[in-house]
Amino acid sequence: MSEKTYTNRVQLAAAPYAPTMLTTGWAEQGKQLMVTWGHNPADGSAQSSYQVRHRVYGSSSWAELGRRYSSTSSAQLGSSLATGSLEWSVRTWGQDSGKAGPWSSPALLQFEKAPTVTITAPSGTVTTDTATVEATVSGVAGAFSWEVTWSTPGVPERKKTGYGTGPGFSTLIDGLQNGKTYTAVVRARAHIWGPKVTRQVKVAYASPPAAALKALPDLGRGSVALTPTVGAPGYGEPAVERIDIQRLDGDTWVTIATNVPSGSAIVDPVPPLGVRVEYRAVTFAATGTSTHGTPVVADLERTTGFHLNWGRNWGNHLLLKYNPVMSESPTLVYQTMHHFAGRIRPVAIVGTERSMARSFSAAIMPEDATMVDTVRELAYVGELVQVRSAYQQLTTTGVISGVKIDIPTGGAIRVSFTHEEAD
Repeated sequence: MSEKTYTNRVQLAAAPYAPTMLTTGWAEQGKQLMVTWGHNPADGSAQSSYQVRHRVYGSSSWAELGRRYSSTSSAQLGSSLATGSLEWSVRTWGQDSGKAGPWSSPALLQFEKAPTVTITAPSGTVTTDTATVEATVSGVAGAFSWEVTWSTPGVPERKKTGYGTGPGFSTLIDGLQNGKTYTAVVRARAHIWGPKVTRQVKVAYASPPAAALKALPDLGRGSVALTPTVGAPGYGEPAVERIDIQRLDGDTWVTIATNVPSGSAIVDPVPPLGVRVEYRAVTFAATGTSTHGTPVVADLERTTGFHLNWGRNWGNHLLLKYNPVMSESPTLVYQTMHHFAGRIRPVAIVGTERSMARSFSAAIMPEDATMVDTVRELAYVGELVQVRSAYQQLTTTGVISGVKIDIPTGGAIRVSFTHEEAD
């Protein structure tokens, strides 16, 4: 037979320890302040009430506020206390409302007036992807820190921070997108942040300066030399990053050269003949904006004969200008006649693919006999050849075949060939 021993243990309610984690640091002068602490129980019980006391920093006497019955570990200090330097302390009660804990160690609060910011720039519309934010800061003596954010819908917010010692500061914000309006937000502090100040920044990129274009036609080659020139950008204009040259083909401006340096000449080797051809220079800035220069005209109405171009960038040229004759042979590529038993007439089977072959012939004067060698080489060129003529304003690209050279014992040499359109 065994005996059991029972022991009754009673946990008595104890006063809490001194609170910890008191609010300390800097706060805004003349404003109510919420202070907090951490209740520090000795018996595990929650806070049932608290009492706060305060004194001017350096004073030996405390001013005690009334006991408050609350489990919330926070209290609000009146605005009249928010000046200079203030020490405060707190004690709490736990389960036993008759047992107050000890006062906490004093916590120091220092108050200052929040600085104010005035944004002075940018003003008006920003014309590039960067802008300088300038602001004056008042209500602070000595050094301060600042913060600038800028944002627009659909774009992540950007932020910059820095330090200043004078009456203001400036900083560059970047990544501004054309056509958007940004909200710039600025604030500053010595020890506490002042109120945020905002400004709307509208972005509309400026265009670069226009380039002048000089066009010099060469009737003998059926080409045009083009020289763009552009000066330094004016006030508010972005620098020119590149120059393109365009030609008006029908109703469409077609780019024929890109990245042409200012003052450098390029050649359009195969403009249309028999017409006045329009060109223009287009300048581009790094921001993507562009400016169309005033169009210029190259007069190619008085060209004669057949102009043949081939090779890299159509750089090889041959002019057949005496007694030129051209004939055309348009046809359907697939067109056959099938005879079926029992039918009197054949059945035509016709496709839709077309072919255009032209025959060209011209005379070469005896003094230009070296041109015959060039015509011979055309029979073996094995690449696309472009033929242009002011007659019917013809421009056609294809392959050459059937080269024939008639060399008489005296007089002009007659050359002929067939040219079939091809890609």
